[in-house]
Parts: sequence; C-alpha cells; structure tokens
Amino acid sequence: MKAPDLTKWDIKPEIEGILLFAQLIDELLFDYTIDAYKIPALNSRTLALELLRSIEDYDANVLRKGAIRPIVNELVNRLAKDAVIQDIIGDYFGQYIDSLNKDQPIPELKAKVIFLINKLGDKYILTAKRQLKEAILNPKEKERITRLTRDYVIELIDKGYSPQFIYYESEKFIFSGRTPQKIDTPQIIDEYFNLFSAEKRTFHVIYRAGKSFSMIKGYSPNLGIEILEDTPELPFGGAEKVRAFLGKHDQCPLFLIVKNNEALDETIARALADQRLFLIDSLSRYHIHRGELQRSSEALVYSDDYKRFGVSRKPNSAVMKRPDRPFERLADLIKDTVTVITSDRLDPESFLRLVRALWRHNTAIRSEAPENQLLEFWSAVEVLFPPTAEESDRVLQIAGAMVCFESSEYAAKIAADLYKAIKNSHCAGALEILNEIPEGGNVIEKCLALFSIEKNEPIRNKFYTMFEKHPLLKNRVYYLNTRFASADLVLKTLNAHTERVSWQIQRIYRSRNVIIHSGKTLPFVNILVENLHSYIDRVLDLINEKISRSSHPTTVDQIVFEVKLESESHLHILKKLGKEKCTSDNYKLILFGNK
Repeated sequence: MKAPDLTKWDIKPEIEGILLFAQLIDELLFDYTIDAYKIPALNSRTLALELLRSIEDYDANVLRKGAIRPIVNELVNRLAKDAVIQDIIGDYFGQYIDSLNKDQPIPELKAKVIFLINKLGDKYILTAKRQLKEAILNPKEKERITRLTRDYVIELIDKGYSPQFIYYESEKFIFSGRTPQKIDTPQIIDEYFNLFSAEKRTFHVIYRAGKSFSMIKGYSPNLGIEILEDTPELPFGGAEKVRAFLGKHDQCPLFLIVKNNEALDETIARALADQRLFLIDSLSRYHIHRGELQRSSEALVYSDDYKRFGVSRKPNSAVMKRPDRPFERLADLIKDTVTVITSDRLDPESFLRLVRALWRHNTAIRSEAPENQLLEFWSAVEVLFPPTAEESDRVLQIAGAMVCFESSEYAAKIAADLYKAIKNSHCAGALEILNEIPEGGNVIEKCLALFSIEKNEPIRNKFYTMFEKHPLLKNRVYYLNTRFASADLVLKTLNAHTERVSWQIQRIYRSRNVIIHSGKTLPFVNILVENLHSYIDRVLDLINEKISRSSHPTTVDQIVFEVKLESESHLHILKKLGKEKCTSDNYKLILFGNK
C-alpha cells in the first residue's frame, strides 16, 4: 500500500469514496502487493464461466466429476454476497442459489449455469459500474466500495485489458497525469469509466533481432511477421525513446515486425506478438537444440493509426511478482539455508525432497510460459506432499496440508503488511503513535495489538484522525479490528481464509490437469501462478524454520504433521474461547494459539 499523491486532489469529505477507489485500484494491481489484497482470479460471473468450462471438460473426460462440486460450493458462496447479481436476477435470487446448491445430474447443473451466464451477459459490468458509483457517492460504504472495485477490475481483465494497462492508466488519470487537472468531485468516476471503452485496436510490434532471423525470412510472412534490414519509416520516429530503439544495434541489427495484433491495449498486443515469436523459438529448439534466435527484450508497439505508440520493456513475469530480499544478503541467506537443510537433524530422504522441490522452484522461475511455471511449481508441491490417498482425494489431501501452512501465523503476515503501510504513509508521528502501544516487543506485535485489543481503541482513533487523507489505510485498521478483535472473529477469519486458499489450490490442480490433458490456455493462469508461488514459498520457509528450531531429528513429513497439529490446536482453542475478546494477556494466544 502506497501513500496517495494528492497533488491534484481537493480533499473534502465528499471525495473520500473516489480516493478510496483510487487507492484500491493501485493496491489490487501493484505487482508486489501481498496475496491477501491482490486482485482475485475470479468474480461470481467469471466463476460461473469456469464452472461451465469445467463441466465441458468433464464431458470430454478431461476432469473427474469430483472436481465439479468444489466450484459449485465456491460459486454459491460468492453469489450469496454478490449484490450485483442479486440486482440483476431479482426476486428469485434466493431460489436460484438453492437450486444450484442441491445434488443434481450434471446436465441439469449445466443448464442452470448457462441460464446464469446468459442472464448476466454485459449487464454484470454495467450494473457493477452503477452500484460502484452509488457507493462512491456515499463514502461511508467502504466495504461495498472494496467489493465492487474488485468485481469491476476483474470484469475489465476478463474483457481483455491487461492488469498493467489498467494500473498505469488509472495511476495517470487519478494521480500523476495532466488530465484531469483537478479531482474535486466524485462524479469524475464517469470520466474514469470512459477510459475503458472496450474498443479493440490493431497494433504492430517491432523487435530488434539478430542476423540469425534472416534464415526464416522466406516463411515469416505466413505468420504475419516481416523482417527488415533497413530502419522502418514511422511518423513518430523522431520521439527520443523511439529514435534510440530504432538506432544502431550491433547484436540485433534486424527489425522484426509482428503485424496485426488485435487487442484492447499495448501490453496484450505485445503478449500476442510474443506468442507468435514463441512458436518460432519452439520450432527452432525442436530442430536445433543448441542454437538460439536472438531478439531484444524491448519492443516498439504502435497502433495502426499511429496515435498510440511506445517502447516497452518485457512485462514482469507472473513468477517475478513476489517481494524479493536484497541481493547483498544472498551469501548469508544461502549459508543459513544450507546449514539448516544439511544438518544432522534432517534425514537424507527429506534433504533430497527439499533439493528436488528447490530445483522445480528454480525451473519455474526460469520458464517463460506461465503454463510451464504452474506445472513446475505444482511438481514441487507433489514432491513435498507425496500421495497417501486415492487419486480422487489427492488434491483434497494436498489442499488440507497446504492451508495449514498458509494459515500459520496469518495474523503476523497481515500485521507486517500493516506496519509497512504505516511506515510508508509519510504521516509525521505515525510510528511514534504506534510506539504508544504498551503491548508487544517489536513493531509487528504492536501492530497486532493495535488492531486486536479493545483497550487500544483510543490509539486506533488517533490513527483514524491521522489517516483522513489516506482512506485505504484508515479503513484497513478499522477492517482488521472487525476481523481480529475476539476469538470468534479470528476463527471466522481463519476459516474464510483457509476455505479461499483450499478452493484456489483445487483450481490450480484442475488447471494443471487441463493444461496437461488438453493443452488449453486458461485466461487466469497468471494469477494462479502468483498464488501458487506464494504458497510454495510459504511452505519452504516454514519447513526451513521448523528444521532450524528442532531439538531432535525430524523429516518433512513430520513437519507437515506438526504444522497440521498446530493449526487444529489453534482452531480448537478459538472454539473453546468463544466470544472472548482480545486483551493484553491473551491476544497472542487468540491470534496464534499455543506456539
């Protein structure tokens, strides 16, 4: 979460809603936002589309019948909270959910899903925009603004916009661009909506290429690719970055023009061009394993009418959208990890499994295609969680184990992100106020005490006043208090989190099967890669931590069992405590259990 740049904002109470919306867009689409606050893979409408695709895959013998029920459960859960669909369906909304949730033959279920998809159509995004504007005009409805903003952005991505384009266009409109010159009314949301008219353009993409590409000059037109030795003449060629890109290049003297990419934005156009070149790379590797066709990572993308153009670097791969540690610490990090996994506390078989998982992790990082990244990460998961059940229960076994790692110290992960947001808020005195909290031996524990302990409400009120011009952070402190203030709330929060993670892991497994057995590319595969990368890193981190703290010999399987026991013990404690509120004496017990 970044502090908002308010240079062109006229801050007053009535624009709090539009500022919250602006900050949410920034956080949802920022590459390094933690997974708890990143854009989800699906909303209710696109989840219905996934259910239909999965039923069709079942009909084609690609998926098992057991893979269908978790999607139905997730869709029913989403629909119950979706005011947009309730608005569209109307009076029989409740009856529809009940009919969807019952056990029924697959053809009957399929008919009901098709009914929902046809009923929604383009009405979903139009209704979401209308409701979002209503909520923005009434800025007290912050949770509603949050939910509708997520659903709206997912719709834009499903329409064919890239997250990168939405992020940069939003940032330019809301914060850094010259137009609009001033934001002083929430009605400006209409101008924002007009940025995304869903009108496709034709783009051409130019790469610099090595001389080896001249070998394919004879058949490249069949792929819509033109290879030139002379600099192409373009009406915008005088622009500084364009001129530099088109200038002399010793290693890549040729110009590779991938033509006629129909897309809503430049990032998607480049991705389409990359796919065509990936085909050439694949053919090259098929025939000559040691050779390589060299081309630039930068590309010049321009529209057919020359009105839109720019030189862009290769977008961040999904596997790279994770916070990184400083490179200067690499030697110490490697030393610490090697010391732990080679210690006599870990048995040889577990050591080999960890090494194989790290190999798979490394291969995923180095892979270009997101489908390959997902397959390699999943291979690492299977190394760490080997089969102990029938194939039909396999994914449930894995999901059941992995959610325990994901929920372990979940509150600390949220508190660490909150501390980072407070630190980056640029609000003078914020850290001093945090230090007024008597509980906690470090800043993370103080953040935990801030949002969980009832008697710290006066300090929360200080933050609410301080963050008047930072509504996302102000609302985050309030939101976390409503989720972690008592044992029953923490239990509800953890159950909801583990349920979401379990559904996502099952979605990843289904996607893995579809990729392997049908070769299909899924529209949300990049988000799945980001989530799975986060999950596998958490598993590896916690295994490493458990080995280092163990006072006796252990194995990977023992650690998995121990993490599961800790998770079950924590949930048991929360059930036993009921509605007991967090206090200075018990907040760590409620948030983490007996650890």
